[in-house]
Amino acid sequence: PVRLHLQNGGSWRHLALGVAGWMRYTQGVDEQGNAIDVVDPMLAEFQKINAQYQGADRVKALLGLSGIFADDLPQNADFVGAVTAAYQQLCERGARECVAAL
Repeated sequence: PVRLHLQNGGSWRHLALGVAGWMRYTQGVDEQGNAIDVVDPMLAEFQKINAQYQGADRVKALLGLSGIFADDLPQNADFVGAVTAAYQQLCERGARECVAAL
């Protein structure tokens, strides 16, 4: 869906928040610090990235997973910027506030 919206000039900012939410989920900890059971065949890769990177660097590293994002989305500055901003807002303000602001 993101690619379709990018190609056709549609609104995709809400999708950036969805991607950022997934990135937050890969950390395996909720907003209260409780463990989340992340069930994914790429879990080991997520854990490595999350242990090594923080903030915008973490977003960039996760976007670098070509099996998920291919090569085009990480090269799209608007997409990267929107996902990075959404991720930072999620970390600072929490999911409820971010969704309410859409």
